[in-house]
Order: sequence, then structure tokens, then C-alpha cells
Amino acid sequence: MKNLPATILHRKSPRRRPAPRRGFTLWIVAAVLAMSAVGSWWWWTRDDGSKRDANIVLHEVVREDFKLDVTERGEIESAGVTDVVSEVKSKNTPGVSIIKIIPEGTVVKQGDWLVELDASAFKEERNTQQILVNTAQALVVQSQNVYETALIAKAEYIDGTYVKERQTIESTVFVAEENLNRAKEYYEFSKKLAAKGYVNQLQLEADGFAVDKTMKELDAANTSLKVLDDYTRAKMVKQLESDIIIAKAKWESDKKSMELELEKLAEIDLQISRCNIVAPKEGTVTYAHNRENWGGEEFIVKEGAVIRERQAIIRLPDPSSMRAELNVNESLIQHIRSGLPATISPVGMGDMKLRGSVISVNQYAEPGGWRKANVKEYKALVSIDNP
Repeated sequence: MKNLPATILHRKSPRRRPAPRRGFTLWIVAAVLAMSAVGSWWWWTRDDGSKRDANIVLHEVVREDFKLDVTERGEIESAGVTDVVSEVKSKNTPGVSIIKIIPEGTVVKQGDWLVELDASAFKEERNTQQILVNTAQALVVQSQNVYETALIAKAEYIDGTYVKERQTIESTVFVAEENLNRAKEYYEFSKKLAAKGYVNQLQLEADGFAVDKTMKELDAANTSLKVLDDYTRAKMVKQLESDIIIAKAKWESDKKSMELELEKLAEIDLQISRCNIVAPKEGTVTYAHNRENWGGEEFIVKEGAVIRERQAIIRLPDPSSMRAELNVNESLIQHIRSGLPATISPVGMGDMKLRGSVISVNQYAEPGGWRKANVKEYKALVSIDNP
């Protein structure tokens, strides 16, 4: 019984722990890293004539100008392109429709037919206008006859009616003078007879009354002659001259009206003739599509399309002079100026590169649709030196 506690005490006595090895491990790791660093330095600094890794890109640092390349998409076009536009005027309509058009890509010569526009409305208008022209011409003939009649009436009065009336009055004056002379002779003879008692007083008074009567008739004839010369002739001449002036003014007015109607008819004939468009020069037909219409709507040249006045329908490019037209974003436009060299890479032509230079840059932004309301672009033209 006394030996058990001793055994227990022996078992519970503390064991001796081994010495810690943590510091020794750190020293080993540090030695390995140092050896790796020394080996790497020796590897890079050794000069054994062998070539370095070809995948490493090396460049000598020098001071040079910074090269900024501006890349934009555009279209190649002819610098000497001739636009064939519609010269047909549209009255209260959006335009005229294309009836027929030559196929795109056709090579044409000067004077060859290109486009036929709808002229039906002008033909109907021409029929109406022709009636107005005929009516105006009839009025001109009528007013001309009235004017010529007025001239004849004046000459007729001065050389005919007036002379006749004056001669009639002069005849009356002559008769009145003759009657007055006879009445005076009868009265003098009656006075002699009355003195001898052969003629009573009543007969004497009657002869005296005859003298007074013929004298008044002579005065009336002379007054009529004076009125005719001083007033009637002047009044009739003025009235006839007024008729001439009015008739002439009416004739001139009718002639002007007829000229206006003829001008309208000629204008309609001109519009009808402009509905058939011919080539102003030789070239290859290219349709003048407009895919950048304001509002996002595209215009495609085809039969049935409505063409407004002065709108291009066909373009005839000159292949000997080409250029590129492109739109440059407002953030890059400050780096573009005339004379800068340019390289043009046509799409679909492989690795073809064309040399050129900037011709001009617009000072104002191009109009944009609702899709690009906040984006400003400036048009630039680039010449192609070796088309």
C-alpha cells in the first residue's frame, strides 16, 4: 500500500521537452533565397556570346515626335463629279415622280437620255393655259380694232364731220345774210311806198319785222359757227383723243396680258421638256442616293420615287480625279488641317494603300438626325494622289 503513491508520483512528474527548431528553418529559407538571387544575377550578367530570348522586346529610349493617327470611315468619290439634277418646278406638290430611269453603271455620252419624269400634270395645265392664251389673243385683236377705230373716228370728225357741219352753218349764214339784204331792200322800198300812200302802216311794220327776223337768223348762224369752231370742235377732239388713249391703254394691257399668258405657256412647255433629262457630258451613271437625310429617312433613286426641284438624281463621276469624303468627330477635328498627309485603305481591296492629303475641312458641323443629336461631325475632303 505504501508503494502506490510513489508510482503515481513518478508518472506525474514533468517530461523534458525538445529544444525549438523554428529559428533554424528561417535561416535555411533565407540562405536558399540568397543563393537564388546570386544565381539569377550571375545568369543575366554573364557574357558567354549566346543569344538572348527572342521573345523579349527591347527598344532604346530616345526623344521623338508623337505620331497621332486619326482613322475615320468615308466614301471615295470623283472630285470632278457632275450632278444631274431635276429642274422641274413643283407647284403645291412635294415633287414629280420618276417614270423611267437608265440603269446604274451605264456608260453614256453627251446628249444621251437619262431620266423621264412624270409630265401628266403639266400637260393638263398646258391645255387650260392654251385656252387662256386664245382668249387673250382675241381680246388683243378686239382692243386693237377699237384703238384703230378711235383713230379713224378722230380723223373722220376733223376732216369730215366737222368740215361738213361748218359748211352747213356757213351756208346758213350765207342764206341769212342774203335774206337780210333782201329784207332790208323790201323795207326801204316799203317805206318809200308808204310815204306815197301805196303801202299801209301794217305792211310797213311787217317788212320791218322781216328785217329783224333775218338779222336774228344771221346772228344765230354766226353763233353756231363760233360755237362749232371754239367749243364743239375742241370738245369732240378731246373726247375722241380720250377714246384713243383709253383704247390704246386697253390694247397695251391686253397685249401684256397675252404676253404673260404666252410666257406661262412657254414655261409649261419648258417644264414638260425638262421632264426628259439627257446627259450633260459623258460618264458612268451613278444613282444619287441620299442615306443621310435629316430625320433618319433615306432616299433611294428608283422608278416611282418623288424628286423635288434641284435635287440630284444621277451623278456622272470623272474617274481621272478621285477623292475621299469623310466625317471627323468633333473630338479629333482639332488635329486635322489642310495639307496633312493621308493614307486611304479601300474596303475589299486587300492591303491596297493609296496616298493622299487633306484638301479642306469644313468650319461648321454637318447637320445630324435625331439619332446623332448630341454628336457633332465635320466633313473633310482628302485627295487621292495615285488613284
